[in-house]
Amino acid sequence: MRVNNSGKITYAGGTLSEGTMVIRTRQGGIYGLAVDSLPPTIAPVRTPAGNNYRSREAIELRLDDDFSGVGEYHCTVDGAWALFEYDPKSKSLKGYFKHLRITKGGKHNLTVEVSDRAGNVAKWQTSFVY
Repeated sequence: MRVNNSGKITYAGGTLSEGTMVIRTRQGGIYGLAVDSLPPTIAPVRTPAGNNYRSREAIELRLDDDFSGVGEYHCTVDGAWALFEYDPKSKSLKGYFKHLRITKGGKHNLTVEVSDRAGNVAKWQTSFVY
């Protein structure tokens, strides 16, 4: 972690190599060790009644992490990889139905796995109708 100019603690990255913490940075300042042990959070945004998305263009989720930030995400619908788009500025993860390979009129299962930059993993599942 790094203490920035306003005194806030921020994630600075780094790896362990033979018992030594190694970090690459272009900024001087105060650095220390911190542990990020909490996984990211995954929350649905504007869920329709009965999880019925027939009149929607996308499924939207909010991804958030308290320290190191969202690192990677993986989405599946009915067990198959699904294209979702992540916007870090708004913390929004969207799956547009025009890009998902699913049939209209059925019930589907969505699984989302998100890891933060420290390697903590969160998993979220839901069923929805489209």
